[in-house]
Amino acid sequence: MVEERLRSLVGLLMLMAIAWLFCPRDGRRRIVWRAIGWGVVLQFLLAIIILRLPWAGAFFRGCGELVNGLLAHALEGAKLPFGVLTNQAKLGEVFGPENATIFAVQQLAPTIIFFSALTSVGYQLGVLQWMVGFVARAVVRVMGTSGAETLSAAGNIFLGMVEAPLTIRPYLVALTRSELFCVMVCGLSNLAGSVLAVYAGLLHDVLPTAAGHLVTMSVMSMPAGLVIAKIMLPETGTPATLGRVEVVAEKPYANVMDAITAGAADGLRVAAGVVAMLIAMVAIVSLCNGVIGAPARWHNQAIVQAAAAPDVKPEDAAGVQAAADRAGLQSRAWHAPTLQGTLGVAFRPLAWGLGVSRQDIPRVGELLGLRTVLNEFLAYLQMGSDLKANPTAMTQRSRILTTYALCSFANFGSVAILLGGVGVLAPSRRRELAELGIPSLVGGTLAAHMTACVVGMLI
Repeated sequence: MVEERLRSLVGLLMLMAIAWLFCPRDGRRRIVWRAIGWGVVLQFLLAIIILRLPWAGAFFRGCGELVNGLLAHALEGAKLPFGVLTNQAKLGEVFGPENATIFAVQQLAPTIIFFSALTSVGYQLGVLQWMVGFVARAVVRVMGTSGAETLSAAGNIFLGMVEAPLTIRPYLVALTRSELFCVMVCGLSNLAGSVLAVYAGLLHDVLPTAAGHLVTMSVMSMPAGLVIAKIMLPETGTPATLGRVEVVAEKPYANVMDAITAGAADGLRVAAGVVAMLIAMVAIVSLCNGVIGAPARWHNQAIVQAAAAPDVKPEDAAGVQAAADRAGLQSRAWHAPTLQGTLGVAFRPLAWGLGVSRQDIPRVGELLGLRTVLNEFLAYLQMGSDLKANPTAMTQRSRILTTYALCSFANFGSVAILLGGVGVLAPSRRRELAELGIPSLVGGTLAAHMTACVVGMLI
């Protein structure tokens, strides 16, 4: 345990060092280390309050019960249009337990649509604006960041990476380059509330406290995003909202009913987009695995034929080797490489720095690579299915820290969405947005892992 916590500390320092390396040479002297220090202290204080104080257990149980209750209401809403397709018990009786789950119908679409509608109502009533403003004012006093960038960062606790900048729409055009970069990094280092509930549902069976950890991550990622952004691209100008927070009291809907309708429609579009993305991304992964694994399959197929074992699949290297041994062949079966495995090797240093259990580093590396190159949805889906198939695949510590590290929009697809969404709000800044796209992806990844490291030092 001590060794793992020490690795989390080393990982935290390593992440900040990487951010410093990305900082332009002439900007390094402008880094305000006092603000960086307070940001790190704020992360630790939040982690201690949530994870270590006596009410921590009640907090996690409460989050779990709240999310489970909301998920149940979302499923209730899906029963009218989808009928028996929402009843896992009935489907299990007819098609077998392995075919009782229809993910898009029972979890994905109902949850996203319901939570999107709730978010819209909260925005229309001014509840979200008040909460975001309260958090932003507290952080501005502690870290000395500008009101606009901090307000957008606070918005990411509840909103998505494109919706959060709406809270500072009047200031977007006039943001300094450092502020704009901060908005992007904070957007990519967190998740939207609507999909957060989906991920909590995905992981509930293998990590019952997932909802509490995801909520904790949403809060802690705010100072992490600010810290990493201000190390990678320090402020060189004079922000218009330095030291003050002005909440835009915009209400885009006519009334609460209009908010529910519009929110549900937005949620439907998001859910449809997620389904389309899952189909495309899973197919792409399968295609990549098929291409890079073809030589191994051809080699193993030749062994299967020589061993006269037609029932053995070429993909099953262990089975192929067993067949070769029975037939007295000297050939050695090849293990087919996969995209996940290749990415896992590249991301093992980051997995090591999180402080996960040593035996889980390769598996966690795969999940981190899958999140970055594809998206966090597939990573959580893979994590949940792997642990259901083999409950001993990861230790409890590794499950928790991986949940934190994956909890962000830090992937190439999200960068494109962010550039398009913010580019519409501030067309004159599109060139800068494009220039800052890849650096913001790096920053979002570092910030998410930074939060996981802080947690790793305390659990």
